[in-house]
Amino acid sequence: MKELNPFILHSSLDIVEDIQWKTSQLYLKTIDNFYGYYISGFLTSGNIKFLLIHETKNEESIRQFFNDLNDLYVKVLLNPFYKVNDAITSPVFDLKVKGFAKKYL
Repeated sequence: MKELNPFILHSSLDIVEDIQWKTSQLYLKTIDNFYGYYISGFLTSGNIKFLLIHETKNEESIRQFFNDLNDLYVKVLLNPFYKVNDAITSPVFDLKVKGFAKKYL
């Protein structure tokens, strides 16, 4: 199943782009599902899309995960050495995202 995750998430981008013009919310909740897996979305104020594929339906913990992830992403953007639209290659960023996943998911 893991090998299909990029394709599932990529197909959900179309749904996110449809929804983003119909709501003012950043957290889009569950936008799609695929064989028992749910896809949730989040839009940053700069129109960056975060997608999460998960098995649980706990909307509150997923919302908190996305809010903490957004805060961390904003801190990366404020770094004067980061160039917008470059890949985030920081191992610290990766560890913090994994910590958020353990905490909320």
